[in-house]
Amino acid sequence: MTIEKEVNRYVHSLSYKRASVRQKVKRRLINFFASSRLLRTEIEKFKKAPDRILSKMIDGVQSYTRNKKQLVTSLRNFLQFLHDKYDIEIDLDVYFPLGKYMDTYERRLEMLKFLHDDPKTQEEIAAHFGVSRETVHNDLQLLQSGEYYFLDYEMKIELDQRQNTYDSTIHPIFLPLNLSEVHALTVGLKMLSKQHHIFGDMYDYIAEQIYSQLSPYGKKMIDQSARQERVQFKDVDERAYRYEYDLLDELLKEKRTGMYSYFIKSEEDCEIIYRERKSRKKVIGKMKTARSVKGKDVYDYISITKDDGAIVTIPIKQIVQIKRLKKRS
Repeated sequence: MTIEKEVNRYVHSLSYKRASVRQKVKRRLINFFASSRLLRTEIEKFKKAPDRILSKMIDGVQSYTRNKKQLVTSLRNFLQFLHDKYDIEIDLDVYFPLGKYMDTYERRLEMLKFLHDDPKTQEEIAAHFGVSRETVHNDLQLLQSGEYYFLDYEMKIELDQRQNTYDSTIHPIFLPLNLSEVHALTVGLKMLSKQHHIFGDMYDYIAEQIYSQLSPYGKKMIDQSARQERVQFKDVDERAYRYEYDLLDELLKEKRTGMYSYFIKSEEDCEIIYRERKSRKKVIGKMKTARSVKGKDVYDYISITKDDGAIVTIPIKQIVQIKRLKKRS
């Protein structure tokens, strides 16, 4: 079995792609392996001496004059196919680090997503993207400065001085939505935010952020439908990224009772003041969704688990105030 035959099998396995796309992938791989004089290479030879074959592939990529990132993406997918089929050990991030073939702007976006998983050192970031420490240093300096924008939205990362690691709570989302889907997302979230729902304030915030990034035509179309549904949108004047704990503090200062999603996700202890009959009560503990009350699914209740394990279930309409007990340093 040769590389050429395996390319044909690999392309045939891409049944989820259109025929025209499969043909482009096939043509790209066949031309590359032919120019690298590897097209007729036996897979058994590849299995016995993978480093030698991979070195030739690297040389071929270096001399490639067209879209290198597109080629490397196809090669990584094909090599993964060979690994799964023949158990050939190939460290793709060592031989073909995708970050090395990205343009600067794209690499920085990918870096934001990479740092979202866990804090990383400069060395770990450089190794992952296959670029020099100097390049990574320059990227991180910009991402820390608050002068990096995507769709006019400021994005930042943090440096933990004690651990000398970089972290990002940003989660860039690329939504290939048409206007009807954007309408359903924004107007739908606004409608949900008007109901007594534990995530109501978050729905409202997300809807306004999405609305602010629409074109004038998109806003006009959304506004027409919003009026019919009796919801309103406003542009967010400052779209600089705010860390969620800063946003939470701001909302709590406004005495809004929402942002329950923060406490549920973080499992951070909080203090809740709520009304019960004609008195006010206080409970301290970790917040969760109530899920069901008296055997019925509910979306307007939370439950608080106290230190002693006791659980208090509270309708959100009875909550007067929420306080954070642990301030972030």
